[in-house]
Amino acid sequence: MLRHNACSKGAYITDHICWGLMTMVWYRTFLYRPIPTWSNGPSKLLLWGLWAAALLGGYAATARRRRNAANLTVTLLLPYEVYTALSLGRYFKTGIALSLAAAAAAGGGFLLLALLASPRRRVLARRVRLALLRFRAAAAVCMGSVLIFSLVTAIHGGIPFWGEGRPANAPREEATIAACAETLCKLEEDVWQGLSTGEKLRVLQAVADIERSRLGLSHDLSVRTDLLGDGTLGSYRGSAHQITIDTTHLEQSPPQEVLRSVVHECYHAYQQALVALYLASDEAYRSLQVFDAARAYAEEYADYQDGQGDTFLAYYAQAVEVTARAYAESAVASYRAELGLADAGAALEAAG
Repeated sequence: MLRHNACSKGAYITDHICWGLMTMVWYRTFLYRPIPTWSNGPSKLLLWGLWAAALLGGYAATARRRRNAANLTVTLLLPYEVYTALSLGRYFKTGIALSLAAAAAAGGGFLLLALLASPRRRVLARRVRLALLRFRAAAAVCMGSVLIFSLVTAIHGGIPFWGEGRPANAPREEATIAACAETLCKLEEDVWQGLSTGEKLRVLQAVADIERSRLGLSHDLSVRTDLLGDGTLGSYRGSAHQITIDTTHLEQSPPQEVLRSVVHECYHAYQQALVALYLASDEAYRSLQVFDAARAYAEEYADYQDGQGDTFLAYYAQAVEVTARAYAESAVASYRAELGLADAGAALEAAG
């Protein structure tokens, strides 16, 4: 990297702290995803650990003679590139492998040149140190393309916050509560709190499979998690038949509340199937009484109130939400009865 000082040590430290915190906010907002099989907490600790190590190590390696913007940029990029390779490597295996190979080749070349350059120990040590700095820069440049591609893909919704509850082509259990009892019993409060994010998603995927069978849907439902924000606990995307549960809700709420959110979204899938059937029917049949509910759902989905801003009451009173809440209450009661789960609400009242 450029061997010159462009600022004082104090300004260099300030730049590390200020830019380090700003880039962390940006990364957490747009690209952060937990490590596969890890929950959110340990993943965040790893990210902060990499960040702190990179900033401290980068400053120590460049503070004497290389205090400049180029070295600061490398220091800031490396922890996010390493974390992205760990958390999203399954999405960009080829790109990450090629980037690491290029960085390793460049670093090996720099180190080889340093070893062959001079037999004197002091000169050799200096050249090895310079080779390692160049390898660091090469790694940052090579991995930068993967970081940019990951960021663009994530912003456009191509990368979920956490993987789905059932891997592609995985065998599906028979979709009844009785058949899935061993999996569903993990909804017990004491068991649920000890599960990882992935394990919780697999339980909820079993619930979605059961609800698909109960409601007679012709398509699969997949369950995933992401940071939804704005007080949203869950959402359903009909184009992908995909249920998303807010990660904070998944990790912190009682299991029966999370169960309620999943079956609520499953019922939205059923409503949208009714709307599709209604719209596909001949005009002559759309006035039949059997389509009354579907007609109301179609009108509301055409002008759906999402509850943001001043529209919460309008959102809450929509027929699609009223019936989904009613179905969810009934469904949770049936799971509780068949599995012998304690009534969380009654338990809280008794404790009070």
